[in-house]
Amino acid sequence: LNVSRSALQSDLNVKKITSHISKKVSDKLQEIFNLDRADYESKWEYLDLIAKYGMLSDEKFAERMKDFCLVKTTEGKLHTIQEWIDHCKLNQTDKNGETVVLYATDLSAQHMSVKNAKDMGYEVILLDGQLDVHFAGFAEGKFEKTKFRCVDGGPMDQLIEKDVTIESVLTKEQQEEIEKQVKSIINEVAFDVKIESMPPQQEFISIHRSEWERRMDEYAKMGQSMPFGDLGLKKQTMVINSNNPIASKILQKSESEQKESIQYCIDLALLEKQQLKGEALERFILKAKQLL
Repeated sequence: LNVSRSALQSDLNVKKITSHISKKVSDKLQEIFNLDRADYESKWEYLDLIAKYGMLSDEKFAERMKDFCLVKTTEGKLHTIQEWIDHCKLNQTDKNGETVVLYATDLSAQHMSVKNAKDMGYEVILLDGQLDVHFAGFAEGKFEKTKFRCVDGGPMDQLIEKDVTIESVLTKEQQEEIEKQVKSIINEVAFDVKIESMPPQQEFISIHRSEWERRMDEYAKMGQSMPFGDLGLKKQTMVINSNNPIASKILQKSESEQKESIQYCIDLALLEKQQLKGEALERFILKAKQLL
């Protein structure tokens, strides 16, 4: 019997069976959730991938499942998506009235970004599954006035924008001088350089990748080819914080010393992103030894 997969998928009887099984599964999961939530949470580790795959591939299953699909915080606590959104509304609502759900995909690699978020009073969930970046975009469409943002996708005050204007402590000429020095060091094909007025406790130089670029890259990894090439998806943004005290200190140095200090700060930013390798890493280690 030679029956193609597409023929089976389009068969009305197969669709009815699939729909029936899907409903039975969601009904059973809801029953367990309602009767014994602790038991449901203990099983979620094994249900997570299957549940999210079902939600991404079946609209009816998604509508039934969304009220008891769980997310895990970086502290290991489980909440339904709506519970977590309601919790985030208290402190993580931006100037446009949208609730921002911060997430991490790798707690080890994004440790500093998660810590920075917590230091500012924000909380982070863990989305480290195979489908989770796709699921973040899907959830945005299911829950009104909600957006998911990776915790290292930009400076924290830009991920959750508040209606507050921060003035730079540097003059326009001083900002241009630092920006020029940075651009003379880095590869502008790989980085967009921006100088911003941010809270002084945020890093002097940081490297970020936008949410859109991250998601497009994940789609490409899943085998979904990009019709116009990679669209510059490998390009990152290097942000200079003009209000960090290091900026003022660097401006007091000679031009050669400025360049050396900025190079070291760039290397620190690259090191945090695990992108400092080869000769650049060797140079950084030698510089670190000189400072001892």
